[in-house]
Amino acid sequence: MEAFAQFASDLDASTKKQLLRGQKLTEVLKQLQYNPLSVAEQISILYAANEGILDDIENSKIQNFKKDWFIYFNANMPELEQKLNEGAALTDTDKLALTEALNSFKGTF
Repeated sequence: MEAFAQFASDLDASTKKQLLRGQKLTEVLKQLQYNPLSVAEQISILYAANEGILDDIENSKIQNFKKDWFIYFNANMPELEQKLNEGAALTDTDKLALTEALNSFKGTF
């Protein structure tokens, strides 16, 4: 879609939003070599990207956001981290807690 967008001068808001989300997901999926993320870290950052929490973070700052978020997540949500690392799915309560934590962290980032 991004390649198509280069030829279009007028993009509707929905298409622009979809392109922005794709850029954020591309940045989120980048990992350092030999430094894999835990399942919980992957779930939390993909959740943030899919829910639009990262939409107003500059692409160049996503890697720093991830690094700092994982420190915050590990320190403040150990129960959820353990639950996700053990293979449990996110419940609605977990999603609400994760959204609140992400927004709280984002306010300090």
